[in-house]
Amino acid sequence: MNRPYSTYWKGKGNSVKRVVHCINLHDVGGVQQMFVPFYERAKEESSFFHSVVGLGECDEQFVGIDRYVNLTASFFHQLQFIRSLIDRETIVHFHNMLGGKKIAALLHWLPVKNVVFTDQGASWYCNDSNRSNYIRNAQVSRWIIANSKATQTMLHTNAEVPMDKIQVIYNGFLRSTQARISEEPTDRGIQVGYIGRFAAFKGVHILIESARRLLGEKDISFSIAGSGGCEDRLRENAKDLSNVTFVGKVSDPLRFISEMDIIVVPSTREPIPNVIVEAGFMKKAVISANVDGIPEQIENGKTGVLLPCEKSVTYRDALYPDVVVDPALHVLRKPQEIDALLLADAIKALAHDAKSRKRYGEALYEKVTEQHSFDTYFTSVEKMYAGMVN
Repeated sequence: MNRPYSTYWKGKGNSVKRVVHCINLHDVGGVQQMFVPFYERAKEESSFFHSVVGLGECDEQFVGIDRYVNLTASFFHQLQFIRSLIDRETIVHFHNMLGGKKIAALLHWLPVKNVVFTDQGASWYCNDSNRSNYIRNAQVSRWIIANSKATQTMLHTNAEVPMDKIQVIYNGFLRSTQARISEEPTDRGIQVGYIGRFAAFKGVHILIESARRLLGEKDISFSIAGSGGCEDRLRENAKDLSNVTFVGKVSDPLRFISEMDIIVVPSTREPIPNVIVEAGFMKKAVISANVDGIPEQIENGKTGVLLPCEKSVTYRDALYPDVVVDPALHVLRKPQEIDALLLADAIKALAHDAKSRKRYGEALYEKVTEQHSFDTYFTSVEKMYAGMVN
């Protein structure tokens, strides 16, 4: 998918102002999920010429990214990228790479002009061994975009980024033209869903334990969608549970959510989860842990149910963070889990309360369609770009 020099590096003319995005496009996650529609719109409406670089081949699923260059494929492309970093008319936007060691080494030796970073959760993994990378990259950046106030707190407190360099811009997920999926009536009982990565900090093991405690509730069943490193362990934990079904990785998250009555987010770390935006868009009730950026979306008793994280951690893996954000005090603390029994009680109560499910879903819809408007996100980022080069 590499493009010729005239298409990628020059754009429409020598005088055009450009944005070069540096992003990993050989994986799928929240970063990529938000970037693709932004790029597609930027090609049509932005006052800048947008192109993309990465350190590897671009996956086939990102066929819409037509101005992509693999920097590892050519020394010429690497030189042109360096040129972009020192060009006053070019903005280089790094996506979720603030802690990159090689990036810090490169930027340290260059008179960089217009560098911006977006952080959507990488700063949760800032520690004593890599903090200097965050500090060095922040020093040479013009702006750092945080996707939540919790991310702003983590950047400032854990990665030592000055507050005056951080702009909070919520992820732009919902487009004005996006249609909701119609729901078919069903008599299969209450469906409780989880969708996301299978990692210890996502708390799926807690949800499985809650399902075990609800085996006697014949009208409540659980559907778990996703994949990840701890999948085998989770399936083993749930193999004797008749009320739990693993559905694998789904290609259409909104379709999956539309088939659920309750969405559970039992995480111990969440800068700000896209799944709550998706659930809100589908007007679904959400039960979630009260940690990090989640309370910026879920107000307990109004837009959903928040459960306290007060239990000692029972399962860790290599992706588990050392610290999380206390949303009430805006300080860092050690991770804790929600209690499986408390979660089971909350699920049972909401399963038997259709009025509250409807009320939460409608209130969350109003919240996320305003907070996570794609139009607002696009306009905010474009305004930031314009301020950098003008």
